[in-house]
Amino acid sequence: MSSATDRLSVRLSDGRDRDLGWFPTAANRLSNQTGTGTEIQRSRLWTLAVNRNQNLLGKCLVIANRPCGSIPELHAEEWSSLFEHLRQLTAALDAIFAPDAYNHAFLMNVDPQVHLHVIPRYANTRVWQGMQFHDPHWRCLFGTEQRLLPTEHLSRLSDAVRRALQPPT
Repeated sequence: MSSATDRLSVRLSDGRDRDLGWFPTAANRLSNQTGTGTEIQRSRLWTLAVNRNQNLLGKCLVIANRPCGSIPELHAEEWSSLFEHLRQLTAALDAIFAPDAYNHAFLMNVDPQVHLHVIPRYANTRVWQGMQFHDPHWRCLFGTEQRLLPTEHLSRLSDAVRRALQPPT
């Protein structure tokens, strides 16, 4: 079992390493985007979680488990595993919500830990658990609206996605 924190450093464009200090391990990373009840699945290399902000229904994160602050620092095995997790996750979201498209983004604006945003996009309103979800920016860059769901709804959402996951082929 890993400790609650690890050192995180990134390689700068000039080749120097920059120490970002102590950083939470994957279980605690991205706490402003994930939270209690959001974890879908954890593998050796990646953690899948629903985003607390469900302004676009089914918005998820794929988070690197090891401290890594730069996408080019991912190992070949991590890229391969990321592809499989992404395939599984989008298939699960397709089965549950039938998104019309996806946006995928390594934003890392707030959290320096490598993580991929998986953002379902919808041409029409979706209803889940009696709540309506509308994509006001369909066919445009996704918006910055916040729709933080209560823990009980996040747990139900992560459970639904977990049940819909198919094993890798």
